[in-house]
Amino acid sequence: MKATIFQRNLMTNTEQVSYDLVNSFDEAEIELNNQTIKIKTKKGETYQYKLIFSESDTFTETYLGQFDDGNKFRVTKPIGVALEMTKLKSSAIDAFSLGSISPTGWAIHFYLFN
Repeated sequence: MKATIFQRNLMTNTEQVSYDLVNSFDEAEIELNNQTIKIKTKKGETYQYKLIFSESDTFTETYLGQFDDGNKFRVTKPIGVALEMTKLKSSAIDAFSLGSISPTGWAIHFYLFN
């Protein structure tokens, strides 16, 4: 599926390298499941990260991963009603957010299209 950024949030620049990396995932080919996220950017760069389940609630599932430089990140996916509302709002088939684990960190939100 192709990822398209629909929102960016940057609270501090302490993790600027990680933020810049994820920002480069706009228009990338994404494979996302409960164990891994695989990314192939427009420039042909490929990344693969293992994901570990962290938590879920009524609207989302969250997974944790680690970039090659050691910085940890979270992937949050809408589920149930939240996913259905996302699909109606955007015509996307799925969505996810990728962000730092710091409460004052960053997050970039993606829609997924075929």
